[in-house]
Amino acid sequence: MRDKIPVALVGFGSQGRRVAQAVTRQRDMEVIGVALSQSDLSAHLAFKTSYPVYCPNSDGAKVFWLN
Repeated sequence: MRDKIPVALVGFGSQGRRVAQAVTRQRDMEVIGVALSQSDLSAHLAFKTSYPVYCPNSDGAKVFWLN
């Protein structure tokens, strides 16, 4: 049996941040990453809170490295 349920988020806007905050307060769940398609403020906030950030396509990933 797993120790914690892994939770991946798609987006890190106002709802994504609330879900992440709720998940981190649960003992049996953990945020394993955030999928984002563009490098913007939400990407910065996800990275700043130490969540792994994933990009769904290689073109978008190049933009993350440029910023």
